[in-house]
Amino acid sequence: MIFDVGTNVGSFFKDLSDYFPKSKFYCFKSFPKSFEKITSNLPGEIFQLYQLSFGDQWGVILVNDNGLTNSETSSFITNKIVVSDKHCVSVQIHTVDEF
Repeated sequence: MIFDVGTNVGSFFKDLSDYFPKSKFYCFKSFPKSFEKITSNLPGEIFQLYQLSFGDQWGVILVNDNGLTNSETSSFITNKIVVSDKHCVSVQIHTVDEF
């Protein structure tokens, strides 16, 4: 069993699966654009894909969508930063202990 939290688009796990073909790969990526790429890049039963992030409690947070990449740079929005909702996406947060 191999965990990758923040899988990006899955290219590392795709290569790693050649060396560990009997392993189960658990891939976590919260950002919707990257998660879409993961689902096409990592087909097959050995890849378990989850669109979520981990934190110290369950909940939902806002993540900045910079529109430039498939990732969430400067991602977590705090109450001190005023942003437009059109540039944010909601992300599920789970705890590792309860996963």
